[in-house]
Amino acid sequence: MIRGMRWLTGLVFGLQILPATTAASQNVDSLMMRLDSPDWRERSVAAGALGRLPASQRPPGFADKVIALLEYEALNPDEAAIAGGEGYGEYTAELVRVVLGLDDPRALRGIALIGIGTGLAAKEFVASHGAASIPYLDEAWELSALKQDAVAQTWALMLGQFPDRLSRTERIQVLGRLIAAAEHNTRAFSIAARRSGLPELVAALNEIAENNPDPRRRAFAAYDAQPLLPVRDALAPAELHARMFDLLDAVCLDAAGDKLQTCTTLQGYLDAGYSDGNTLDTLAQQAELAEQQGILNPYEQALFAGNAQYLIKSQHLTVTRSVGASADTYIRLGDKNTNSGTESILRVQRAGDNRALLRFDKADVTALVASGTLVSAKLALTIVDNGNNWGPEGRTVEVIRLTQAWTELGATWNCATDTDMSNNQPDCPDGAWEMSDVGPNPWEPTATATMFFTNDLTGVVQFDVTADVQAFLDDAAADFGWIVMGTDTLGSGTVDFSSRENASPPQLLLEIQF
Repeated sequence: MIRGMRWLTGLVFGLQILPATTAASQNVDSLMMRLDSPDWRERSVAAGALGRLPASQRPPGFADKVIALLEYEALNPDEAAIAGGEGYGEYTAELVRVVLGLDDPRALRGIALIGIGTGLAAKEFVASHGAASIPYLDEAWELSALKQDAVAQTWALMLGQFPDRLSRTERIQVLGRLIAAAEHNTRAFSIAARRSGLPELVAALNEIAENNPDPRRRAFAAYDAQPLLPVRDALAPAELHARMFDLLDAVCLDAAGDKLQTCTTLQGYLDAGYSDGNTLDTLAQQAELAEQQGILNPYEQALFAGNAQYLIKSQHLTVTRSVGASADTYIRLGDKNTNSGTESILRVQRAGDNRALLRFDKADVTALVASGTLVSAKLALTIVDNGNNWGPEGRTVEVIRLTQAWTELGATWNCATDTDMSNNQPDCPDGAWEMSDVGPNPWEPTATATMFFTNDLTGVVQFDVTADVQAFLDDAAADFGWIVMGTDTLGSGTVDFSSRENASPPQLLLEIQF
């Protein structure tokens, strides 16, 4: 310990206290030779003494020597000295300061490899040299994980403080490196995103803040996003949309295979503009799907989905989202104890009284509406077979909100939930219901929606169920779904809709304004 303190005292003397007059009085040639010493302490004293000479008094070759020495220290650090805490770090920091004072582009590699970790001035020096710095920063990133924070921050300075030193192609290359950093070192990306001043990166910071398993990383990301939020709010939608093209080009650098196809798809939606809510919403969905398929990483996905959703909300656009039925079946008067929950059709038939039951998961609907306002909700059913027996003028089919719980694999004409489907008997002590016209029936007295069915009607039919869905969302009514039935007690009429076991399941179409 005493020996180490003696050396530190000597180092301080050599690097900080040695007056210029003393340095000048020494044999300059000797100091130059000591720069080549195998002992870093000797190199330290020589570099400090020569570095404090006025530029006019420095010997020829001084710049070449210290620039080469800086690269040497970057590539050959004295691990023992570092571990021993003997002042090696102070020596390299002083060497960086000396080399920075030369303002020599030849020093770019050395400062990129070791200098950017010492402070802002070194980072700015490297960033200010634009594209020439890119390969050296790549080298530094690979050299040590400990350097990655500083490398990412230097990339950020290149993008935020010195963008004019880069062509667009070069800027995309740097942006691509910064985005890629998020997958390998979220902390490095988080700090750099804040330093960059680029509000389009907020979406990736939000991804870290919401989903990173490390609570500290989540907190850091939320903190780093804060100064970028007002910058994003001040951006015109057209400007944020334009920046998304840069993000796409950065993420898709050297893309091939499935990723190239995804990039092409996202490009198409971006090309469609920024003022159509459904286009932006589909773009977000495509990005999320690509992440689920392992094509995009979570941070790449967030940059497209997050920014697209922000454009929707900031412009108060309207989108149409859909959710498939979570349960459906149909029940039959002619077979009162049979369940049809696994069939591919939902039959509605007046003659014989077949009625369809449908339900949609409230949590799914709530998630889709999220912070928006429900404008409309429509129950969409696909006709797979029309009996064409609706009479010459047609007949009415109605959708009515159910008031009793039921199960997809237990509902029959007699039971909301039959507990034993094998015995052809009504086994529903807690789930019986009355389907006959005498009632009381397990549905509201007034139909939610009606539609006139005619012969040859095909395709998708839609029933307006906005009031019911809003009541579900507001917890003003229990969500047991709907029953679909014919209304003419004397006439015929048969239609088969596609069930959720089919290729075109029942859908709830939600129009939402944000």
